[in-house]
Amino acid sequence: MFFYVCTSSVVHAVAVGMALAAQASALDATWFFGTIPANFGFPLWWVYVIWIAIIVALYPVCRWYAELRSGARTVAGYL
Repeated sequence: MFFYVCTSSVVHAVAVGMALAAQASALDATWFFGTIPANFGFPLWWVYVIWIAIIVALYPVCRWYAELRSGARTVAGYL
């Protein structure tokens, strides 16, 4: 669950950042109605590179959290 929450947050932040970097408005109201510019997006290999980078970056965080939870006498052990 911790990995899922971290991944969801990081992926959303990266997606908004990359949309803004691509000179597109990430919060454009037309997106909610299905109108996406024709040239918007990145190649699939970019998506895979970013996905792997996020997984590698979150691995130490998840290991730290697992070690924190391993102690049953702490509050974090019950979360």
